[in-house]
Parts: sequence; C-alpha cells; structure tokens
Amino acid sequence: MGRRDMQDVELAGGESGEAPGADAVVGPEQRPRPARARWWWLAATAAAAAVVVAGALSADRSESTRLAGLAGTPELLAPLAGPVTDVWRSDVSLWPGVAESDGRLVGVENRPGGNVGVVALDPATGATLWRAAPRPRGTSDAGTTCALPDPPLAPTTAGQPQADAVVVCLVADRTMARLLVIDAATGVVRSDAPTDTGAAIAAIGTDLVVGHVDADGRVRVARTDALGAEQRWTFVSPSRVLREAFGRQDVSLTVAGDLVVVGAAGASWVLAGDGTLRHSWTADPTLVVTGRVQPVGAGPLITEPTTAANGGPGTRVVDLDTGRAFTASGTPVHASPDDGTLADLVLVQPPGGTALIAYDVATGRPRWRVSGTAGRGVMILDHRVIRADADQLESVDGGTGRPVWAMPVGQTAQSTLFSDGRLVLLAQPDGGRGIVLVAHGLDDGRVRWEADIADDQYLVPVDGRLYGLSNRETVALGSLPKEPRR
Repeated sequence: MGRRDMQDVELAGGESGEAPGADAVVGPEQRPRPARARWWWLAATAAAAAVVVAGALSADRSESTRLAGLAGTPELLAPLAGPVTDVWRSDVSLWPGVAESDGRLVGVENRPGGNVGVVALDPATGATLWRAAPRPRGTSDAGTTCALPDPPLAPTTAGQPQADAVVVCLVADRTMARLLVIDAATGVVRSDAPTDTGAAIAAIGTDLVVGHVDADGRVRVARTDALGAEQRWTFVSPSRVLREAFGRQDVSLTVAGDLVVVGAAGASWVLAGDGTLRHSWTADPTLVVTGRVQPVGAGPLITEPTTAANGGPGTRVVDLDTGRAFTASGTPVHASPDDGTLADLVLVQPPGGTALIAYDVATGRPRWRVSGTAGRGVMILDHRVIRADADQLESVDGGTGRPVWAMPVGQTAQSTLFSDGRLVLLAQPDGGRGIVLVAHGLDDGRVRWEADIADDQYLVPVDGRLYGLSNRETVALGSLPKEPRR
C-alpha cells in the first residue's frame, strides 16, 4: 500500500470514542487533524529524523575511523578546525629545520655573525626551555646537525632507573668536529668527544648511527646506544670511496624504518637494522650518473641512479625482499605525506619534467601516465595521488590515473603540500596579500578557507603541528578552537 493510500485510510477514521459519521461541521481551513493522522505524521517525521541522524553519525564514525587509520603517517598534520593563525612567535630562528624530542621542539639557532647553538622551545607556548653548545664567535663556517633518538622505553626491571632522552649533535667546521650528547630535558651536555669532520649522524629508534671515512678511505658505520657507550654493530665498506669536491670524503646517513642507507661519493650501501648488508651500489665510472640510493617510504623498495635504455638518466627500482628489479626512465618522485595505500606503485618523472608516471612494482611496467610537472608537491592519501602542477592542483586515482578533480591554483610559493587527512594545503603568492595558505577539500578540491602568512616563512610539519621558519623567527601555526554555540 502506498503512502497516499495510508493517508486516505487514516484520515477516514474519527477520534477514539466517536461514532461513525459524527464529524463536526467546520470549514476546510478549520478542520483539525484527526488524532491517528497526527500520530502517523509525528511518527513519520521522527523516523525520517532518526534516519538523518543515524546517517550523520555513521558518516562521522566512518570519518573518525579513516582519520584514526592515518594516525602515525609521517608529516601528516593533526586535524585543523579552521583557518590557521599565529599561535605563538619566537625570535629564535631555527632555520632550516626542527624536530620534536620528548615534548620539546629542538633545532639549531642561526643568527648572522652571532653564536649558533642548539635550542629547545616549548611547542605549546614558544618559550625557550634551554640553549646548549654555542659555537665560538667568528666561526661562521661551522655547521651543526642534530639527531634525536626516540625517548627510551620505560624500565621493565623494578628499581631500574629510566634513561633520559637526549639530543645528539655534530658540530663541525673545516678543521675539527665534536659529537655532543645533550640532555633533552635540561640542555646539559652529557658528553663532548672529537670526531671526523666528514662524519654523519642519524637516529634509529632509541639508538644512534655514526658514520665517517677512515684514513684508509673506507666508510665506517657504527650503531650505538644514544649515549655512544654501548656498541651494537659496525660496518666497514669493502672498497675505498672516491673524494668529492675540494678533496672531502663526506658520508650521508638516511634511516627509513629498519633500513640504514649509507652514501658516499660514487657508492651506497643499504644495511638492515642489525647491521647486515642488504644491498650495495657503485656508480659506473664510464657514465655520468649522479645521485645516491634512496629508500621508498620505509622499504623494502629502494631506488638507485642508473642509465635508462635511451641513454638518458634512469632509476633502477629494487625490492630488497624479493630481489626483483626494473629500470624506469627519469628520476624518482618523493611523495609526502604518504599513507602507504599505493605501496605497489613507484612515481617517476621522466627527463624534462613533462609528466608523472606510475610504475607497477610487480610488473615493472607503467600503469598510468599523466602530463604536467610534479615539482610543486606530491602526496599520497586514500589511494589517490595529489599533486600541484604548474597551474592546477589535481587529484588522480592511484589505480587508473584518471583525474578525480582538478582546481586552478596558479603559482605556488614552495614545492610542498600539507594535509591533515581532510584538507590539502599549499602556500600561494597573492598580489596585494603576499603569501596565502589555501586549504582545499581532499574529497573535491574546493577551497575551504584561506589564511595570510608571513612572506618569508618556510612551512614545515613537525609531530602533527605546522611551523613557519625564517632567518629571523619561528612561528607556530594552528587553528583556534570554535566557540560553543549559545
């Protein structure tokens, strides 16, 4: 029976206790709704409202579940409630980068012609918590890099004291270098030891990895505890490494998941977390090949520079677990943030930067190709590739390469995209306004809000927060909580 038939039946009856045919004589505009009709109308309205509320609650739960699944994605921001503004400003310049250690924002302070030291700020207020290891005045060519091992785990043995979190910094110039271990809570220097000027450091879990080239020209890498007191393993390269410009023999260290990628002039080695050599690469001296081995995400895929079949620059993709490998024409594209939903693809930009190609890891063949550059930011979220092209922001289906949406954006101020899992943020210059941070919906690309930021700020995500760095200050950006309705 249709809805109209139900109404006809209900309206035919009178109120309870009335005799049939005893309706009052009233005009049509005055006729009251019979009780049973009112009951049906209220029930239908309540049912419809319940369906709407249930749908909204279901959508909210689905969105909450999706965002919870994204938790832990590197460089993903915490959800933003609206346009960002300055939460706090500090005259401490932490350019070009910062990191968070045990609830403290740590970086290297830079001032032209002044002292440079390691500084910890309060992420909530911007207050300076401590300064440590300032360089001597006049040594403007000195460089400081820091590694932040994870805070130690709580002790499992009763009565055993828990180790303190530390910041390990390498302070080096052309003639000397020091390795300092700094207490992350107080800024007190726990140890200060000389090291090689071409050394490199990196954190892996709660441990530290240190590498340098010895007097024999071989790369030496050691994994130790954060204090450098207990050695886990050492690695010595089987061959000598080449000298770089100015006769230097520098080492680079990259940690990705449980992989340690060691780079030197013309060679790279990929080590497992336990020090086992998993892969090595040496440049062909007869070919002009630049670059080093890079991990794809947290592994097991890596890329290494090679020469493509057409004689141009190429990328060899290697699966460390299976040993499968293929060569693509062009250079690898790093996506950030990347939630891992397209782990079966590797993005490559061919020579000339005129397209973005997705290679299928299993077959080694291109799965799809889209025209346009990929140098203004690429991210992977929810099985989609989002990129800022020369004149538009575009979302591409990761399975097929078909466009999901595209929005014109014009020039971008920096080649980085940001996201909180619901929005895509990019900085754009705007004639009379300067630099504007524009938020687009991840689902449809439409503009949700805009916010003016300082023209000289370089934006970086740190532990879910967004910071603006410049050579004069550090700014924390965030959205203010909405006021409750009255």
